[in-house]
Amino acid sequence: MHLKKFEESLQFKQHLTVNPIGKFYETRDKYYEQRQRLNNILEENLNRLEFNRSKIFRKKFCALTISNNNGFAADDLQRMRNIVNKELRIEREKIIKKHPWYNDMVKKMVFTTGTERVLTETEKILLKQIRRYENI
Repeated sequence: MHLKKFEESLQFKQHLTVNPIGKFYETRDKYYEQRQRLNNILEENLNRLEFNRSKIFRKKFCALTISNNNGFAADDLQRMRNIVNKELRIEREKIIKKHPWYNDMVKKMVFTTGTERVLTETEKILLKQIRRYENI
């Protein structure tokens, strides 16, 4: 079916003063600007959490308990790491949930289109983080 017949069947009226190609590029550029701004906000939030080393150290220190069986200190350390990693994962998930636009965009743009496209470095980092925490 041709576009003109499709428009007629839906009773659309085309405005001759509107430049659809120019409008498309304008909308696309605004979309990319907004996406980049939101990417930056999400990346800053994730990085802020990642680089907060002193907080992580305190969490590990508080989570470290020595069992009665002193011969297995490696088990105590592993238990400490597991507790802290779980807490950090929960915090990261909370941050990502505050940015639902990104998950929606990823699902719409990357997973459902079935087409390959070149991702920016920021998008690669964010996708890696999201996939990593979705699989845990």
